[in-house]
Amino acid sequence: MGGPIMLKLFRKEGDIVTLCAVPEASDLPDFLSGDGWVFAGQSADIAEKLAEPDRATYRAVLSETGFYLFSPAQTADAEDDSHIDLEPLVKERAYFLWEEAGCPLGREHEFWAAASREIEADVRARFERRHAGRHIAR
Repeated sequence: MGGPIMLKLFRKEGDIVTLCAVPEASDLPDFLSGDGWVFAGQSADIAEKLAEPDRATYRAVLSETGFYLFSPAQTADAEDDSHIDLEPLVKERAYFLWEEAGCPLGREHEFWAAASREIEADVRARFERRHAGRHIAR
């Protein structure tokens, strides 16, 4: 992705506010049709509003997945997002998986575990991309 792009923004309220940025020309991810997501308007490219370490991650994730999930706190100068509670994202994904499977009763833990693995893998991958090439001084 070269220069600035126009984005469609979607917002989800919960324990933390989560935003999803989708390029104007891209299809919307399926999870945005789930409960709680609302269209929040359009924006120019948000890269310049993100903390420096998040900019490369934003561009990489956007080009790989077609969307970027973030918290408004990431647009501040905070570099450490380890405090972000992932439970609302896991909850939403688990519900989506459960619905996709036909809403079977008694298997809630199975869907929660699968969603947790997906979200944690995504966070781990973003962390690794963000910190790729950084060396810890000893």
